[in-house]
Amino acid sequence: MKKIILFILSVLFTIPSLFAQNQALTKEEKELVAVIDTFFAYFHKADTANIRALFHPKATLKSLKYKENKPEVSEDNLQGLLLALANLPKTTKIEERLLTYKVQIDADLATVWTPYQFFVNDKFSHCGANAFTLVKVADKWQIIAIIDTRRKEKC
Repeated sequence: MKKIILFILSVLFTIPSLFAQNQALTKEEKELVAVIDTFFAYFHKADTANIRALFHPKATLKSLKYKENKPEVSEDNLQGLLLALANLPKTTKIEERLLTYKVQIDADLATVWTPYQFFVNDKFSHCGANAFTLVKVADKWQIIAIIDTRRKEKC
C-alpha cells in the first residue's frame, strides 16, 4: 500500500512539472518535444509505419546496458526496432513514461534528453535516460540517433 501511495504522489508531482516545463519551451523546442511524444505514442501502439516516418534514413540506435555492473553497448538499426515491435504479442502492453525533457538546439541539430521508466503489462521493467539526436531536413525534424541507458533498479 505504501508503494502505491508513493507512486501516486510521484505522478501527481511529476505531471505539473512536465506541464510547466512544456509551457516554458520555445516554438522550436515544442516541435522537438512533439516529435518525441509522437514517437512514443506510435511506440506504445507498435505502429511501425508511422514510427519509420519520424526517422532519418541513416538513423542509429544504441543502448547502454549493464551486465555484472559493467556497461555494455549494443547497437541496432531502425529495422531491428520495427521488427521487434511488429513481433510484440498483442497481449503485451509496453509503456515508456518520460519524466522530463531537456532540449538543446544548434541550427539544424538538436538533442532531447528524456529520463524514463519502462513498464511491461503495467509492471516496472527498467529505467534510465534516452538521448535523442534530431536533424532538421527540409524544415522537418527527424530522429537520426537514439542512445539509452537501461538499469533494473528504480531510478
